[in-house]
Amino acid sequence: MSHLITFILALSFSTVSLAITDEVVLTIFEEGEPLQKYSQKMLDVHPESFSLSTMTPWTNAVDQYKAIPLKSILGSIINKYDTLHLKAENGFEVHENIRFLLDADAFLAFKKNGQFMRLRDKGPVWLLFPYSQRPKLDDAFHNQVAVWMLYEVNAYNK
Repeated sequence: MSHLITFILALSFSTVSLAITDEVVLTIFEEGEPLQKYSQKMLDVHPESFSLSTMTPWTNAVDQYKAIPLKSILGSIINKYDTLHLKAENGFEVHENIRFLLDADAFLAFKKNGQFMRLRDKGPVWLLFPYSQRPKLDDAFHNQVAVWMLYEVNAYNK
C-alpha cells in the first residue's frame, strides 16, 4: 500500500511540473494583437536558445542563464516597429526603443543555474543584458529596462 501511495504522489508531482512548463509565460504582441505565445517548454527548446554566465546588479554571484536573444524572439517585426512596451507581473511597465535593446544584446532569460525561473526568482522571464561581458551596460539606462517577471512584449511605432 505504501508503494502505491508513493507512486501516486510521484505521479502527481510530475503532472504538476508538466503543467507549469506548458503554461504560457510570455506573449509577443504586434500593435496590440497577439503574435506568438511561449511556454517554458517552448522557450527551452527554441533553436536559438543559449547559455550565458553573467553577474547582474541584483544578484550576488555570477549565475548561468539559459536565454534567447531578444532579436530572435521578435523576428521580422524588429524591422517594422521602433518601440517595445514591456509588461511585468508585478505591474511594472516600460516603453523602450527596440534599437537600444538590440544594440545592447538584450536577451530573455528563463532558466537560472539550470532551473526554470519562478516569479519569486525574477521569472518566469527576465529581460537581461550581458553585464559581465559588457560591463558598461551596468548603468541606469539599461538597468531600468532589465524587466523581471516579464510576461508581455508589444511592438509598436511611437
